[in-house]
Amino acid sequence: MIRTPARFFLKPGLIVAVLLATHFLLAFLELRATSGTLDEGSHLSRGLAILRTGEFRLSVAHPPLINIISALPVAWEKGLVVPAVDAYVGWNNRKMDPHQRKQRFEKLLFSNNWNRDPAGLINRSRLMTILLSLLLGFCVYLWAKKLYGVKAGLLALFFYCLSPDLLAHSALVTNDLGAALFIFLAGFSFWRFLEKPGLTNFLAAVLVLGLAQLSKFSAVLLYPLFLIIFILAASRSGKGVLKGLFRPSWRSPDIFLSIYALILFLLGSLLVIWAGYGFEIHSFYNLSRIGIVSCPGAGITLKFKCLLLGIIKTLSLPPLTYYYGLCWTLLDTEKLINPIYFMGRLSTRGWWYYYPLMFLIKTPLPILLLIPIRVWLGRKGRLEDFVSKLLIILAPVFFFLAFIFLNRKQVGLRHILMIYPFIFVYLSGIASPGAWEKINRWKKFALGALLVWYALGAFWIHPDYLVYFNELVGGPEGGLKISVAGEDWGQDRKHLAQYQKGKNLYPLYYRDYGEYVSAQNYGLKFERFDCENKKPGYYAIHLIRMVRSGNWNYEALYGWFRDLKPIAKVHHTIYIYQVTGEDLKSPSASQPCEPTP
Repeated sequence: MIRTPARFFLKPGLIVAVLLATHFLLAFLELRATSGTLDEGSHLSRGLAILRTGEFRLSVAHPPLINIISALPVAWEKGLVVPAVDAYVGWNNRKMDPHQRKQRFEKLLFSNNWNRDPAGLINRSRLMTILLSLLLGFCVYLWAKKLYGVKAGLLALFFYCLSPDLLAHSALVTNDLGAALFIFLAGFSFWRFLEKPGLTNFLAAVLVLGLAQLSKFSAVLLYPLFLIIFILAASRSGKGVLKGLFRPSWRSPDIFLSIYALILFLLGSLLVIWAGYGFEIHSFYNLSRIGIVSCPGAGITLKFKCLLLGIIKTLSLPPLTYYYGLCWTLLDTEKLINPIYFMGRLSTRGWWYYYPLMFLIKTPLPILLLIPIRVWLGRKGRLEDFVSKLLIILAPVFFFLAFIFLNRKQVGLRHILMIYPFIFVYLSGIASPGAWEKINRWKKFALGALLVWYALGAFWIHPDYLVYFNELVGGPEGGLKISVAGEDWGQDRKHLAQYQKGKNLYPLYYRDYGEYVSAQNYGLKFERFDCENKKPGYYAIHLIRMVRSGNWNYEALYGWFRDLKPIAKVHHTIYIYQVTGEDLKSPSASQPCEPTP
């Protein structure tokens, strides 16, 4: 009888509920604390345009699925005005750039003249991302449990629920977390199909693969990944790859591991994509306009992308809006319009070591320390079967390498967010019976200390998960000297308003950073400044504009602040300066003005 309470609290179901509730609470508090970020308005605009007009013409930079899910809580709110008319947006103007059309739509949608509570629209839509994140966490638990047992499932869920990198995007109206969910589900369902070939598992894998393509264009990388795994799995029987693929046993489940099933797998997922675009027949966009200017070039990756572009153009499969967006994205990831800052340098071409270094400094140190331990334990015994090992190890490695070589649009760790759920499942094998028995008491104590360290790190950085950096670089203060493109998204403008009120910072001069959801919606009172009318007072400057000023024609506006010492920092990303009349007399403050947006 004495042990009954302890047994109750150690029930797996209760532990799962507690971990998911903790994840929800941390994400919800982050939702309440942070202001709308740079990209959230764009994602919500696309979803609202689809739900209210039935048109997909704004869904060029991203497929529609996650945007639609995000917009569900607000799409039919009473009084919501959606400006999907040609008189305001240029809806039917084929000569208008898709990005320009989206910007005009977003500007009107979040204008206080059209909708009085744009910040509230963002916050209510963020709840859907939190729900997707909870679902992803539960799927991580299920796969780890099926592979290694209940304890491993709980360990994987622990890693997931307290991951600062995943929490950073679990409360944002973007498609990074949702894409991670469907990519992980695609891997999970593909594993179930390969383990137990059959019609039900085959159809489930086809459906989820198609949904992954509708979540983000980077999911297209699943096709070559699954092809590699499919061929290796089909050759396991010892009959040889060619015989297994082209001469299957027609009366056994082996038929599902044949070349015929592979073709149906591809065609089925393409059918799901078409269904996701409402079985679109006539598209607003024309594939012939893609690549006319961008394709000529000497780069190997650009030539490869243009080859794919040519194949897509030749096939011209429906829905053309999806393939237009895919082609547009292939070229868009080759070069940035505006330079990004990384390790004290600016570039529009990126760095091959961007993602490896970001992974090392943004991933919590306990996770980095556990990876070699897990590799060592895996060599000591058979912790997983052939197919499981392929998926949970090859998937993150494949995505990681693909983004190193194919994506020069390096604007944060979020582009490789999908690798973390696979890594957590892999690490959970430490708690499998076969591995756990090989660890002595002192090593188990050390592992426990790593878990405590990991949990403390998640609570310590709350709610500033976007600026999380590990101890290798000294946390946010050190990390923000290396990278700011994926960290300063305008999420701290609400904190700035609270700081202004608490410290009585008036007058405050500031240039907003958050696209069309104005900082005024969070209570900030400020005057917009430019290089001609610098005045004494308080200035609030975003870190990203300080480091990128010279390449944004902002040097005369922001560059002279480098000679001043900030009086405060608001949640790491916004610097506060008190400028006096003497400061304005300095040569750097009076340099010639340049045109500014």
